[in-house]
Amino acid sequence: MPKASYHAGDLDAALVQIERARRRSPGTPAIVADKALILHALGRRGEALALLGQIAAERPELAAPHRHRALIALAEGDCEGWLGDSAVAAQLAQDEALAGDVAAAREAYAAGGRGAMLRALLARRQAARPRSHYDEAVLLALLGEDGEAFAALDAAFAAGESLVSAIRIDPRLSGLRPDPRYAAFARRAGGEG
Repeated sequence: MPKASYHAGDLDAALVQIERARRRSPGTPAIVADKALILHALGRRGEALALLGQIAAERPELAAPHRHRALIALAEGDCEGWLGDSAVAAQLAQDEALAGDVAAAREAYAAGGRGAMLRALLARRQAARPRSHYDEAVLLALLGEDGEAFAALDAAFAAGESLVSAIRIDPRLSGLRPDPRYAAFARRAGGEG
C-alpha cells in the first residue's frame, strides 16, 4: 500500500499510487485489498466491499479480505458483520487471539448488544501483552468515551506504537474527528508535533 500518502490522509494520491501498483502486478490480492481500504476512506463503500468480496471469492484461503471487511463493519457499527468476518479471518489465519476475541465478543453481544461487545473487546485489549493502546483508543472511540480514547492515543504515541500513523484515515476513529484534540493528534502522526 502507498502507506505514506494513505496515512497522511492524501487519499487521492494513495489511489493513484495503488493503481500504478495494480497495473504492475495485476490481480495481486494484497494490492486489491489495499485499494478497497482507500476506496472506503474516500467514501466509496460499495466499491470497496465489492473488491473485498471479489478477493474472498477468488482466493477463499486468504484472511486479509475478511480482516478488511471486519474493520469496515466495526467502523459502521455492524457487529454481526464484524463477528462473521472476524471468525472467518481467525480460522483462515489460525489466529488464536482473534478467535478468542470473536468468542468473547459473540457472547457479550448476545447478552448485551453492541456496547457489551465493545466492552468485552476492550477488556481483552487491556489484558493483552503486549498491550495496544491504539486498539484501546479505537474501542473507546466507538463507545463514545472520547476523553479516554484521547488518553489511550496519547499512551500509544508515548509507547511508539506504529499504528498511530493510521489516525488520519482509520474509519473507526471518525467519532473523534470533530473534537479539537483530534487535529493535534493527526499532526503528531504526521511528525509535526
